[in-house]
Amino acid sequence: MDNLNDVLIGDWAPGGKPFTLRRHWLASTPGVMPRLGADVTATGKEITLRHSHPGTVSLYYGNCGRTLFFSESKMHLRRTLKTMGVRGGVSSLDSGETVTFDGDAYDIRREPFPLPDIRSDIGEEEALDEWWDRFLNATYEMHRDHGGGPVTVAASGGTDSLMALVALKEIGADVLAMSCGLTRDNFDPHWAQAISNHLGVPFEFMQLPVAEEDQARLMLEALRVVGDVGCADNIHMAMSCWLMQRRCADLGRSTIYLGFRADSFIGNKMGAVGIYNKVAEAERTDQTWQAARAAISTGVIPYLEQVNGNFRMPGFRWRVPFFHPEVLGYTMSLPRRLVPPYHGRKVFFEKALNRYLPEGLRPWDVSAKVAFNSGSGFYQAAKAQGDAGPLGKDGIRSTLRRVRTEFGL
Repeated sequence: MDNLNDVLIGDWAPGGKPFTLRRHWLASTPGVMPRLGADVTATGKEITLRHSHPGTVSLYYGNCGRTLFFSESKMHLRRTLKTMGVRGGVSSLDSGETVTFDGDAYDIRREPFPLPDIRSDIGEEEALDEWWDRFLNATYEMHRDHGGGPVTVAASGGTDSLMALVALKEIGADVLAMSCGLTRDNFDPHWAQAISNHLGVPFEFMQLPVAEEDQARLMLEALRVVGDVGCADNIHMAMSCWLMQRRCADLGRSTIYLGFRADSFIGNKMGAVGIYNKVAEAERTDQTWQAARAAISTGVIPYLEQVNGNFRMPGFRWRVPFFHPEVLGYTMSLPRRLVPPYHGRKVFFEKALNRYLPEGLRPWDVSAKVAFNSGSGFYQAAKAQGDAGPLGKDGIRSTLRRVRTEFGL
């Protein structure tokens, strides 16, 4: 399925074997990231997705009677099924999930998230050394496996995307840092450019539309491509990603790296902290803290697959090196004293990045920095406009209704 609009059909015949869709949590071989592949096995028809990080491919499925349909595009699949009189009924295939369709019903099973042993006795400097070894190796492997061509980093100014920038620079990649905003003075592009200049990496600022009519036009254009991506933050992100992809297409850079949601696995997200805080104090151990982080991973990995799958044009790749199996597994093995359950600061990642920065580029302003999806500048504009503005809730609903009408949904 090299095209986002392909819809594949699995016809179940009476007396036939079930049709199975399967997605593994992690690749069996690190770095092997094929597109969708089909296997006809002794146990029936089986489609298996293997990947070493989210974003390889999104897969949605639904059925009309005894025929199973599956596609990389949720919007196109919904439209296809609607022409057959089926409304709704489209689901996503999540990581660790196996869906079997026998012509009448679905049997859905989920594998547990694989947890590594905790390195309770490791020292901080040793952990930082080993983490960087794995991160650089993972970045090199991902870059090599996709031809080693020119790449772009969506540099939001935060630790995650800037560590990806450092790693690509260290492995000798032809890398461009790109940041966007309503003005160059926003914290994100200002900080990203300062660090890019220090690293000797070319930097490009992408101006976002300021006029409300231009913002509304961009949202319509982006949603025509990516479909309904849920919450407002995701739609704002889709808009800035769509602009970035168009610019990178002009530059001949078809692979974009970002650090989106990488911090989820060191535990500074409220979800993991909230789960951990519900544990009785006497039972708060490295193991229960790891379990809390793993609990949110069951949502984060599928969410990243959806984000990276939706926010790209055909031929584009979005890459998150933090989710390479070696990097992910190592990060999850670190004890609480190195990755403490504290919301807002990424202590371990900050110390890792600071190895490459002089003192003058280390004052992380957490209050000024926001995630890439809102750091694009649209988040601030939406707050100023209110619900009725093109970037507000009412404006988004209006644009979504128009897109659904255009696509017959």
